[in-house]
Amino acid sequence: MISLSNCSAPPPPPYALVNGDANLDGPGILFGRLGNLKAGFAGVDIFCMDNAPDNELALKFMLMRYSLYRMSFGAKKSSMHRSYNGYPIHIKILRRLLSAAMNLIPISASYFKRKVWQTARMYNNENTRRVGSFQAVKPIVIDRELMANTIYAEFEGKQYKIPVGYDEWLRKVYGDYMKLPPKHLQVPKHSS
Repeated sequence: MISLSNCSAPPPPPYALVNGDANLDGPGILFGRLGNLKAGFAGVDIFCMDNAPDNELALKFMLMRYSLYRMSFGAKKSSMHRSYNGYPIHIKILRRLLSAAMNLIPISASYFKRKVWQTARMYNNENTRRVGSFQAVKPIVIDRELMANTIYAEFEGKQYKIPVGYDEWLRKVYGDYMKLPPKHLQVPKHSS
C-alpha cells in the first residue's frame, strides 16, 4: 500500500493535500484529504489501505484495539458543545458523557491518534491476503485482490480506473448505496 507522503508531485493550486499521518503529534484528521483551499478546503477524503491479518482472532483483537483508541481519540478531540446533527439522542448523550470523562484523563488526543495509526499499521510488514481501511470511523476489511485489480468505469463521460471490488467495498461502507435512505435520515452528519 502507498502512503500519501509518497505522492510524486503536489496538486496544482488552489488544491492541497493534507496527510493525516504528517503530524501525529497534533490532533486532527486520521486520513488524507485533497481539498480546494479557496472553498474552505472542501474536497475528497482519502482513506489509505493497510494490511489486515489473515487470522480471524487476530483481526478481532486488532479491531477491538483500534475501536478503543479511535473512540478515545474522538472523545478527546470532540467539543462538548458539538450538536451531533443527525445522531439519535442516546448517541448524543453518550458522546458528550464520554468526552467529559476523557477530559479528566491526563492523556492528550495526539497519544490516541498515534495509537490508532500504530494499530492500523500493525500488519504492514507481513504479506496478508486482506487489506483494510482503518482510519475511517467504520473499519472495513476486504480481500486484497478486490482492491489491487482494477477495471474501467465511466463517470460523467470519462473513463476512470476503479477497484474490481468497488461494489463489495461500497456495500460494506454504505449498505445499499444505490438506494436513497428514508427522508428523515437524509441529514448531513458533518455539520454542527
